[in-house]
Amino acid sequence: FEPVLTGPIDLSLAEGGQIDLRGGGDRISATLDQDLLPSDFNLQLGDIVAEGQLVDRQLVADVQNFPIESLGLAPGEALGLGPLAGTVDATITGDLTDFATPTAQGTVEITDLALGDIAAESFIADFTYGEGLLELVQGDLRFANSQYLLSGQVNLAAAEPTYNAQLDIVSGNFEDLLNALNWQTFA
Repeated sequence: FEPVLTGPIDLSLAEGGQIDLRGGGDRISATLDQDLLPSDFNLQLGDIVAEGQLVDRQLVADVQNFPIESLGLAPGEALGLGPLAGTVDATITGDLTDFATPTAQGTVEITDLALGDIAAESFIADFTYGEGLLELVQGDLRFANSQYLLSGQVNLAAAEPTYNAQLDIVSGNFEDLLNALNWQTFA
């Protein structure tokens, strides 16, 4: 966020209140309930926007223009692949009744997805999360003339995360594979 955000803060520890801080193109705006949880919020950091509502500990939120590279993730680093990149738009619904065991589901769309030099046009998927299990369903990965369907899960609650995935080729184009791997010549 901008180093200086200004605006009203009207807050009571017994009743909650409102915050609306702005600076440059950035904004932090929220209405807080008596437990100081946001009943609605709007966060803007440059082009990144996150907004939503929390009603009876049920979260409904939208995230737009979030750059994956800002997370510094490199899941293929051991294989010599570069960092994960792309722009995320997501819709999330979550149950935060018990913060120790939250659940969530939603849809994520990633444009200009890349893992190092491997680049795709887009990835769209539905996901669920509960009891430490993150599941991806109906994943659709697209290159110029290729389409792959992906489903899988990762158990994040295990001491060592365990993975299970399935990849189905709907239409695969060898030229797309060469372009994705950034191979200009093939002998």
